[in-house]
Order: sequence, then C-alpha cells, then structure tokens
Amino acid sequence: MKITLTQFRPNTAEAVWTDCFAQAIAELHKAGGGVLTVPTGEYSTGPIELCSNMELHLEPGAVIRFLNDPAAFPLQECQYEGRISHRPKPCLSAFNAENVALTGSGVLDGCGAPWWAAQRARTLANGRPYLLHFENVTHLRVCGVQLRNSPAWTVHPLNCVDVLIEDVSICNPYNSPNTDGINPESCRDVRILNCSVDMPYASIRTYYSRVYEAKFITGAIAAAVAREDRVGYVADTPTFGVPANINAFALGARMVNPRVKVSLQWSCLPGDPIQAFQKQGITVISGRDTPTPFRPAREFGTFRISPGGTLMDLASPFWHWGQFYENVVRTVLDGGWTRDKSGTDGTAVNYWWGMNSGVMDVLLSRELPHDVRHLANILRSGIIAGSIDPFACYITAQNGTVMNEGRTGFTPEQILHMDWLCDAVEGHLPEFDELIDCARPMYRMQGIHRDRLPAEKEADL
Repeated sequence: MKITLTQFRPNTAEAVWTDCFAQAIAELHKAGGGVLTVPTGEYSTGPIELCSNMELHLEPGAVIRFLNDPAAFPLQECQYEGRISHRPKPCLSAFNAENVALTGSGVLDGCGAPWWAAQRARTLANGRPYLLHFENVTHLRVCGVQLRNSPAWTVHPLNCVDVLIEDVSICNPYNSPNTDGINPESCRDVRILNCSVDMPYASIRTYYSRVYEAKFITGAIAAAVAREDRVGYVADTPTFGVPANINAFALGARMVNPRVKVSLQWSCLPGDPIQAFQKQGITVISGRDTPTPFRPAREFGTFRISPGGTLMDLASPFWHWGQFYENVVRTVLDGGWTRDKSGTDGTAVNYWWGMNSGVMDVLLSRELPHDVRHLANILRSGIIAGSIDPFACYITAQNGTVMNEGRTGFTPEQILHMDWLCDAVEGHLPEFDELIDCARPMYRMQGIHRDRLPAEKEADL
C-alpha cells in the first residue's frame, strides 16, 4: 500500500501535521504495511511513531520540523544507558516492530535549541527527546536522510537486530549539549556505512590551529614583494575554514597594497594553477602549506618565481604540534583540563589555538628582504598580543555586501563557516560538480555546502 501524507490535511490553523501522520500510519498498519511518502514541503509535527512493515520516505525538499513545545512530547517509560526512566516521547520512533525503514533525501529537524537552553539552565525535569529512537525493532533501515538539530541523542537503536544506517547526514551545532550522532545500544548485526556526522561529542576534544592568522601575514609579505598589483593563491578544496584563509591572505595583501588583487586558483579543479598564474604574469604565489609529491621542492608556502623560473621561498605557515601537546600536558598537570568540564555539562571542548599559544606560527625565509621581515614581525607581535585581528576591518564581499564595518572581528563560528570571498579576490568557491573526482570525498565530509548534496548511493548489501 502506498500513501502520500498530503492525502490528509491538518484541521488546525497552525497547520500541525501530527494527526495526519498518525492517520496515515494507522491506515498502513490496518493494511499490513506499506510506504508513506512525504512530498517536497515543510511539515510541523509532534512525535511520530512508525509501525511494522512500513517505510517512511522523504522526497527531495521534504522537511519535517518537530515542535519545540514540551507539551507535545508526553512522558513515556524508556531505557537510558541500561536504566529504566521516564523521558519525553522521541521525535520519531518505533517500538516492538519489524521491517521498519526511514529513507529518502529529505530533512528531519529536531528544532532542538529550546531544549538545549533548558538543559543548560537545568530547568528540565525529565530530560530531552531523542530525534530517532528505535526499540526492539528487527530489520531496521535508516538510509539517505538528513538529520538536524537533535534535542538529545540523534539516532538511538536499542535492543534492535539487523540494523542498517547508511548515507545519513547528521549536523548538530558545535555548542549543542549531548547530541551524540549514532548510539546503538544492546543491538546485534549493526552496519553503519558512509555517514557524515558533524556534531560535538562531550568526551572527545578536537583541535586545530587558526591558520588564517598566518595567512594574513603571508598575504602582507606577498603584496610587499610583488612587483605587480596581482598575487596568486592556490587553494585545495572549499572546506570549512578555507574561505577564511583566502580572505585573511587577501586582507593582509590589501593592507600593504590597496590596489592588489588576489587571483584564486584551485588544485581540486582541472588544470595546473601555477601555469595559469604564469600566463597571467603573476610571479608571487601562495601555494600549498606543505611540500607536495611530484611538484618542485620549493612550491609550497608563499614563494616567488624568478624570470629564469627559479623558485624563491618567502614564508609559510608553521604548525608547532610539540607546543600543542606541551600545552595540553600543562593543563592536565595544573588542573585546567578538569576545569574545562568536557563531558560534565554536555559541551564539547574544541581547541582552536592561534599564534598566541605558540601552536601556529610563520616561517620566514632567510632570503626575505629585511624591511619585509620587519613588517612580518610587527604583524606577528600584534596578533600574538591581540592588538591585531585580521578580520577587524571594513570588509566587502565580491557581490558588494558589507560583511564587516570594522568595529569588531568575527566569531569563531563565523570564521569557520565563512562561505564568501572578499572583493580583493578574483575567483570563486567551486561547487561539488566542478571538482575533480579525487576531491569529492573530502567535500562530502567537510565541504562548506555539503548539506546541499544529495545522498550518495552505494551498492546494495
């Protein structure tokens, strides 16, 4: 039996589809099972409980938004980490069922922000609902869907047998408490394949460095050394943080030369970026941050190509991982690690240390002119002291939009998720379909617009 959700209509002015889902699922249950299709559109609803022998299929563009009203989620007895407790009914669930499937490329949005706020304020008496919860289900498939903003754990199979979770995209904000991605509990025959999980985990601390600070300095160096008003920049893949690095480089260059333009090329696109720059007469280039196999030994960092084709190093970002581990050990020894409270309040700790920590720095070439070296050291000292912020200036995007009036810088979230280029950059941020094949897996994992991609279907098991 096949049913489309829009065969039923909400009888309330608020257009809440809770009763429509319940009626459609009751029809399938009466018929012994079938498929309930959710067409393109947005549907606000309370909890949804699936039955045996049914598939809930979300067509492209279908968005199910769960209400953030606690009254819509009655308490029910459930198991949590081996203990019986009472929690709000899950957003979408199935109990004591078999042959249950959730498929398609649509979105299930848990609208978790009010639940997270209440959790932090400690005003929740009975916890938060899971986004997906399946208990005592045999033959369970969750394939292709996009899961967003879970109030609590995102996917929780409990006491299930024969579980397939494939091509699922999970995205919860970095500051959402205890929104674990996929938590199978007391299950057998579980397969989790080709899933993208972007969410904090309270017990895992992640780390990286603020590369854009170093790029700001190398941009200033590039503009100071270039004989023309154009410099080149080779970016790898348009993933989180990369546009910020490009923009910081361009802003540093324009600080030294207001007329400068940064020509942007991508190593993830067909063609040779260095050859493209040479045809444009560009001789100062920011390449990859580390040496690359099968490329000239000096073709990394920021370098200059002499008329005879010789490469001259200028500067390069430098990761001092030894300093990072020393910093971590020191926080453990002085008790700071405990004070971070990772895992105790549900918030993950993500280290994003910059030049002031000693983890990020810039290596300056011995061949760099003395005056340019002096400029680089002034910028370096200012960034370390906090008196220079690469993004605390007037910034206009390529389309003319004012992105910053210069009174303050950007938040870490704004920097990490930057998906625009400033007007000093000539070039664009490529989309998935433009990339060469070997660059596409990385984009699927960390691309700035990865949530727009359809699920990638693998071979059937």
